[in-house]
Amino acid sequence: MKRFIWLLINLLIVCFPLVGQGRRRNSASAHHYNFYHKIELGSGNVYGFGILSCASGVLNYLIDDAVAETNFEYPIYREQTSVPDAFSRQYLLGVVPNDLLHDFSGGVKLGYQSYSPDFFNWGVCAVGEYKREPYKWSGTDAEGGGVMGRALAGGNVMFRFGEMGMHSLFTVELGIRYSYGLSHMNAALSSPDMKLNNGLVSHYAIQIGGPGFFQDIKLYVDVPHYKVVDCPELQLSPIYLGFSWTVTPRQAQMRK
Repeated sequence: MKRFIWLLINLLIVCFPLVGQGRRRNSASAHHYNFYHKIELGSGNVYGFGILSCASGVLNYLIDDAVAETNFEYPIYREQTSVPDAFSRQYLLGVVPNDLLHDFSGGVKLGYQSYSPDFFNWGVCAVGEYKREPYKWSGTDAEGGGVMGRALAGGNVMFRFGEMGMHSLFTVELGIRYSYGLSHMNAALSSPDMKLNNGLVSHYAIQIGGPGFFQDIKLYVDVPHYKVVDCPELQLSPIYLGFSWTVTPRQAQMRK
């Protein structure tokens, strides 16, 4: 996990100087890049999502680019277990710092996008992400909770319809990631046989540009093609439903 976090830090160090070049360009061309670059921040906690949205908005304002986006993700747990509804999401409305820190994701997307005046454009990008997912567990012999930590790496292809840079842009995004289970904190759970598995996760998204403060509003689905959690009492393969937006105060002023 330390190596993965160190990789993300280095990618961010490389990304920021490239984004900063927008300050030295005129406003007409500052956002017309072939270099596709995004920073993803996310939480499945309502208050954490609000805090990260504000943070991404401030970041986008300071660097004068829509580089940071914020995700809210909620899992639908598909269980094969002798205990109905054994798994559920934890900390959805938690307000203490521990609740917020245990429900967090962060990553980067770097790649190429075409930028022509035509109606159709396309792009490809590499994706790297780290996720912490808290849960509640009710088993036959134990009750408690835990936090799953996973690293994901893969890529996306993007198909864009509409004029680039306009709020009417519509994007279809398809991707694949490899998910690697890094850590599993379950001190309150007396089930030593529970483990995290590794496998492929497919990604599907639609995105619509929006005027004003909120742009690039996205709905997405991540579908693991393996059992994420495996133990004698439970085999878990969730579907992750997500919502994402980009907060861009300065672009809102430019569009007036």
